[in-house]
Amino acid sequence: MKKLLRKMRARKERVRQYIGARQDKLDRFSGLFSKHPVLMQGLAIAPAIVATQSLKAAWILSVGFFLIVLPTVLLVSWLCKKLDEVYRTIVSALLAAVLFVPVSILLTQFFPFISTNVGLYLPILIVDSLILTKCDLYIELGVRGGRFLDMLCTGLGFTLLICLLGALRELLAYGTLWGKNTGFPPVSEAVAMPFFGFFVIGLAAAGFRYCNNSFRHWINKKEEE
Repeated sequence: MKKLLRKMRARKERVRQYIGARQDKLDRFSGLFSKHPVLMQGLAIAPAIVATQSLKAAWILSVGFFLIVLPTVLLVSWLCKKLDEVYRTIVSALLAAVLFVPVSILLTQFFPFISTNVGLYLPILIVDSLILTKCDLYIELGVRGGRFLDMLCTGLGFTLLICLLGALRELLAYGTLWGKNTGFPPVSEAVAMPFFGFFVIGLAAAGFRYCNNSFRHWINKKEEE
């Protein structure tokens, strides 16, 4: 038994060293983990909480993110490097508004009841703080390479969270997924209310931060003698 435990500890230490030696490469995917836009940075909280009362609503928001927020951040950070922050804010809002028009038309074709599912939280992506935060990061802090990968991971992190949250709330509130009956007995329609979204996001953020900090501490600790 002791021999088995020693082998397990040795294997665990090799894994720790392997991951620790490749932290720079892993940081490229930080939008999924250590820099999750909602759980770690507190960005785009309003859409994540209020407009995810169903899986369909969450999916609409995620599509809007990829088609509005992602290209806006990339284009502004590439083309507006020399603009003052005030003018950069105006340009980003105007560009996101221009992108919103075709995206809204496209989504309406596939989801006719988009206004009742998402409300104002799809167009509010136009002025979401995440756009300005990412633009400032890429321009003022000198982030040059890997912008697309960073935004892609940020979008995936946002999508995974809100889709899981939307599916959970829809299942508990109505006993359905994507509007189809699952046979699961609904708990209460109050689950679809904003206060429950605040509650779940708060718990998820606390647990996510604890796990992330514990993992970072384990990776960076000194090797035991």
